[in-house]
Amino acid sequence: MKNILITGIPGSGKSYLVKKWSQKGINAVDGDFMLEVVQWINKSNNKIDPFPENKEQADFDWFNDHRFVWNPEKLSKFIKKNEPVIILGLCDNLEEIVKYFNDLYCLKVPISLVKKRLLRPDRQKSNAFGRDKRQINQLDNIMEELDEKSFKLGFKQIDATTNEDEILTLFNI
Repeated sequence: MKNILITGIPGSGKSYLVKKWSQKGINAVDGDFMLEVVQWINKSNNKIDPFPENKEQADFDWFNDHRFVWNPEKLSKFIKKNEPVIILGLCDNLEEIVKYFNDLYCLKVPISLVKKRLLRPDRQKSNAFGRDKRQINQLDNIMEELDEKSFKLGFKQIDATTNEDEILTLFNI
């Protein structure tokens, strides 16, 4: 198996797929939880900031003032230690990290479904993004930006409304 990156906007199903595939014994990792790899960068001073311990402090303004990045060197080490691996996640520096993967995919899902998923009470407790209506209102722009970036970087599109087992067949697992 190869090292695979699957990205998608918040609410596209990345964490759900990690959960389902991990239960089947597949080495799938949620990019949000690669703690040795992820970093929040303050846009105003370009310095690393820790994610607030109290999720309530990670409000609309906090998210807009920070970039979520994967440290390329640490990602490379993580992949070497865990390969073959499927990493599902979204970061602001995709162009810097795609070289570490054999295959690139982007989950596509209707924006109306994404909005429903982000507003579910269980999602609201587990993930700080999407609790603020202003973030929900930004989804169209986030999707447009990711579509442009993923197209330029050569990501293949996956219909994220497809069942997780059908998606797995794309990778010959």
